[in-house]
Amino acid sequence: MAKTYIYRIIHHKNLPFILQNGMHSAHSPLKDPNYINIGHTTLIQRRDKRQVPVSPHGCLADYVPFYFTKKPPMLLLIKNNKVIGFEGSQEDIIYLVSTVEKAVELQLPFVFTDRHAVLEHTAFFNNGSDLPKIDWGIIHENYWANTESDNQRKERKQAEFLIHRHAPAASMLGIVCANESTLAEVNEMLATANSALQAIIRKDFYYL
Repeated sequence: MAKTYIYRIIHHKNLPFILQNGMHSAHSPLKDPNYINIGHTTLIQRRDKRQVPVSPHGCLADYVPFYFTKKPPMLLLIKNNKVIGFEGSQEDIIYLVSTVEKAVELQLPFVFTDRHAVLEHTAFFNNGSDLPKIDWGIIHENYWANTESDNQRKERKQAEFLIHRHAPAASMLGIVCANESTLAEVNEMLATANSALQAIIRKDFYYL
């Protein structure tokens, strides 16, 4: 049976906290004191205000966000040094990989969107039967730039899967790294945490 993969991108140095505590929403009282942010501050503020119109409701900051796509536009901004305040590179970024099916198995409450979640015209869903409403063509394409005939390609590429409040470490199925150096660090973190997760290098997940 085909799996519906979901991906969360993080700085690899955030991994030890996640292995111990799982992934928490921005509004969680449990915080990583050494957390390295990889996103735009202004966008994070917008997520704090954007309300989720379907159950379990709340705002986007009450959810742990994943993408349905690899090579998201945000990663390209990181590669091109266009994220203000972040001084790393895309080689510092790892993917935490899971599936919609794993979230269902663990009975994790979730919603998902048909495009970037902060936009006013975004549609929200909380039933897996609505997954076909996502633009899977653009999700799986490497070329996602807007065109004259379609100026919403980029926002649909960034459709999100949002787990309410907490995604435990057990929800992760694997980790993807950009190179041998990051893989070595990640494997050391996994060993320290006695984690059985496997980490691999997949260069096609990155902008070369």
